[in-house]
Amino acid sequence: MVTKGTPSHKYPYRTSAKDKKKSYEVRLAAQFGDRKAHERLAAYNRRRKERKMEASKIEWEVDGLKFNRYRMMDFIVSRVANGEPLDEVCGPEQMPSMLEVYSWMDNHPAFATALRRAEEVRGHRLGEEALRIALATDRENVAADKLKFEALSKAAARTNARFQDKQIQVQQDEYSNMTADQIKDRVRRMIEASPELRSVLPVEMRSSLETQEPLDVPVLPMNDHGESGNADEADAEPIDPEDHPSE
Repeated sequence: MVTKGTPSHKYPYRTSAKDKKKSYEVRLAAQFGDRKAHERLAAYNRRRKERKMEASKIEWEVDGLKFNRYRMMDFIVSRVANGEPLDEVCGPEQMPSMLEVYSWMDNHPAFATALRRAEEVRGHRLGEEALRIALATDRENVAADKLKFEALSKAAARTNARFQDKQIQVQQDEYSNMTADQIKDRVRRMIEASPELRSVLPVEMRSSLETQEPLDVPVLPMNDHGESGNADEADAEPIDPEDHPSE
């Protein structure tokens, strides 16, 4: 739902560390009564106000409603959350292009966060739609419904982690909790089992793996002669009957 007056502070501009430092230096210098510092501070505040006013100008009109950039951000987020893909939302001529929306995501971090959450909600809707199709299918439409179910399930998994394969999630969590040495050790074991994998590794990783000591593989004792057998008798060479003829 689009609010009547979306405040500008809901989607503030991204401020880099360099701009924050510059703002702090200008304001600090202006406190000591330096005329040039006061002029720089006034110019800095004027640029910020102009940028804010530019984003607040009415630039779009959709279905009789007028939108500035902030209201348009709310409008896009609400439509994506209702299940519409972003390319369809930005398709009409009176709407901003996808390139412009992506630039807003770079300049307004809060908008990027809201749009990602809207994509998650859309993925949940797609997952529920896939479940409804699977439950309502019959013998005549099972092939077509299966194709729809797979397409909707994949689309839901791309935007919402709740609908991803549990095995993939477990594997991702497993590697995220491992240290760099543990990952190298696992890769080294995989290469020892399949040496042809060495060719696909980067050169830096190959050298780092080659400098490490070989793995200590414990050797388990093997007893093929039974528990009651004697080790000396087992290791003794067989007697040739020609060298020792029977008396």
